[in-house]
Amino acid sequence: MTTIVADLRDRLPCSDESVDVVLSYNTIECLPNPQEMLAEVARVLRPGGRAVIAHVDFDSMVIAGADADLDRRVCHAFADDAQSWMDHADGRIGRKLGLLLARSPLDLVGVEPLLAWSTAFTGHAKDRVDQIRKALLSAARHGRCAVAPEEVEAWYTSVCEADQLGGFFFSELAFIAVAEKVRSGRSGHGAGSHDGWQTAHVRAGSMPHLPTAA
Repeated sequence: MTTIVADLRDRLPCSDESVDVVLSYNTIECLPNPQEMLAEVARVLRPGGRAVIAHVDFDSMVIAGADADLDRRVCHAFADDAQSWMDHADGRIGRKLGLLLARSPLDLVGVEPLLAWSTAFTGHAKDRVDQIRKALLSAARHGRCAVAPEEVEAWYTSVCEADQLGGFFFSELAFIAVAEKVRSGRSGHGAGSHDGWQTAHVRAGSMPHLPTAA
């Protein structure tokens, strides 16, 4: 295996039709123009090759503890925050993956949801809550957050109190979209629509170890 470090805003350093599979997890929302990356994915994939694009839909997180207004404002502020290392942020990107791929040169095969949830303030659930607190406090210091630092701390305290009372709950929904580069002679687009839902439940908030870059 060869590791290549590249800027995903530019042309991928791979030859045309040289790759069998492309995997991307929690990456595409950071790009100002994800369609350009998907066009590059289509270029480097061999005919019949597949792209698996997965992303958490941060705007659909559920965290029990704070009152409804504060909880909504904190979670939405995190979903919308373009952190200092990001060119762009879209907290609703997970639900858009199917449409993005349907509009790309690739043939959409299908989209499936993956739900991570926990009633214990440990593991992935605690890591995500701590991440939200840290990111929003940083955003407030840099003047890009709609939630004041004291409100972030009040939200975090409420979450901790919910855990102490045994009423903590966390859930996070990700979407996994699969697309294929059409072989010569086949018609493209619309070949893989699904009629139903398939949901995988992962206990204790543990997400699968998926790749973190395209």
